[in-house]
Amino acid sequence: MTLKMVQNDGSEVTLTMHQNPLPNMLPGWVCKQYVRRGSKLCGPYWYRLYREQGRLRKTYVCRSELEDTLAACARWREQRRFVQQHKSEARESGKNICSSVEFIRSVEAMLDRARSENHGA
Repeated sequence: MTLKMVQNDGSEVTLTMHQNPLPNMLPGWVCKQYVRRGSKLCGPYWYRLYREQGRLRKTYVCRSELEDTLAACARWREQRRFVQQHKSEARESGKNICSSVEFIRSVEAMLDRARSENHGA
C-alpha cells in the first residue's frame, strides 16, 4: 500500500506500507531449500518452518523479509530459552521449599515428642 502525503511546505512524501508487517517474534526457524523443476535445480528459496498443534508447517519467506524474519525467529528462541531457564529455576526453588517444609515438620515433630516426654516424666 502506498500513501502520498503533502507536507506543510508543499512537498510530497511517499510512504510504502506492507500489508502484513512482521511481528516482533516468530516461532520456528528459517532454512534454505532448492527446488527441482524437471532437470533444473532452482533456488535457493527461503522458508520458515514451525510447529503448530504438533504439525510441521512451512511458509515461504521472500528475500526482502529474510533479515527481519531471521531476527524475529532469533528473538523468539532467545525468549524461549529465557522462559525455560526461569521455569527450571522455579522448579528447583519449589523443590527446595518442599524439602525445607519437610525438615521443619520433622523438627516440630521431634520437639512435640520431647515436650510430651518432659510433661509425662
